[in-house]
Amino acid sequence: MRGHALFTPDPTDSSTAEVRPWFQQNWKWIVTLVFACLTISRFTVHFGYIDEDKKQAAKLINQFHDRINAGQFDQIYDDAHATLRNSLTRQEWLIYMQETRDQFGRFKKVSSSQLNVVMTAPVQIRAACNSTFEEGEAAELFNLVREDDNVELLAYGICPSKDFRAAQQAAQQFYGRMANGQYDAIYDDASADLKNAATRDSLISFLTQVNEQLGACRAASLVGDDYSRKGGRFVGLVYERKCTHGDVNERFAWRIADGKASLRGYHPAGSALTHGLME
Repeated sequence: MRGHALFTPDPTDSSTAEVRPWFQQNWKWIVTLVFACLTISRFTVHFGYIDEDKKQAAKLINQFHDRINAGQFDQIYDDAHATLRNSLTRQEWLIYMQETRDQFGRFKKVSSSQLNVVMTAPVQIRAACNSTFEEGEAAELFNLVREDDNVELLAYGICPSKDFRAAQQAAQQFYGRMANGQYDAIYDDASADLKNAATRDSLISFLTQVNEQLGACRAASLVGDDYSRKGGRFVGLVYERKCTHGDVNERFAWRIADGKASLRGYHPAGSALTHGLME
């Protein structure tokens, strides 16, 4: 898989090009790896079990929240899908979860949730929860996968609700502007971080190439999020789209300030982008 990443480094940390932990930077590739590595045998026989998948997913999410409150991060790791455990060490996971607990506090309740079963191979369940924690409202995204008779955790993201909504709105505006070729407007509203890393002409050239290589696309589906307060407030969103020339996985980095999200980075990759965006 080839693609291109347009972003600027965190000005507070010259050792990394992103502001999020390694797991949060790379979990979308974990999902891709699962698609490639696991067989399609369940896909042909699984129709009719969607309600059961949702029940098991809801049970796992309840258990996940109980374990967060109890500080049982090891147990979450032990019961997660093998792909997650093979992609990061136990210590990396413990650090990530402790940072989440420190930032958001104890879990209180899920105010609303939406679960979607995706008939891929293997079967996935994606859950979006509007939840209340001690430190406020948060948006949680769970990516779960069915393994034999069990549903297991593949990825988890959490973000303050108000920042998440601002980033979502900005992403939808971005897609509207891309569809209409309004590249100047995208540049004008971008964060200073991105403008310091890319000129107007280079950004317009890059976005034009992306549009040409993708062709017409269906509506984007949100598949992940992450959050950081290091050097500011940052939201990462990951979307998937099916386009005329192939599928694309798009990661956005947004800087949040004064209730508004400004584009800090855009990272498209997928089968549709195979014609020299990045060598």
